[in-house]
Amino acid sequence: NFFEDDQSFTYLRFPIAHWWRSKEDMNSHVGVRRYFAPLFAFVEKALRAGKNVMVHCLAGAHRAGTSGVALAMYYLRLSAVQGTMFVKERRPIVDPIGSFPELLKRLDAALQDLKKINASVEKEKLEKAKAETAA
Repeated sequence: NFFEDDQSFTYLRFPIAHWWRSKEDMNSHVGVRRYFAPLFAFVEKALRAGKNVMVHCLAGAHRAGTSGVALAMYYLRLSAVQGTMFVKERRPIVDPIGSFPELLKRLDAALQDLKKINASVEKEKLEKAKAETAA
């Protein structure tokens, strides 16, 4: 990486090209979310600090493109199809190829599962608050 020795840049090497080798269970929603957690946390930390984030690879089409789609899915609550379209509208060269569409499909399912979990937790909180108010 050209700027790796420049202390004003912070790098995250996210192994998206070899996702199937992950130590996480990539057949489970939790495993997929754990796999992407370092990417999401890195970007979240930078954005909260008011910094910019550049996602790149050699061509910016496949690995970085897929990572960009994953970030759009996560932050904008988009499906894999919507996320891919959103990113491609902004960078037409983006092309999740090979196993990347499957990875995005798994992330889509994992994020949908997380929405259900969060909705269930919120429903429980609301019911508890109603019960406490009624008592």
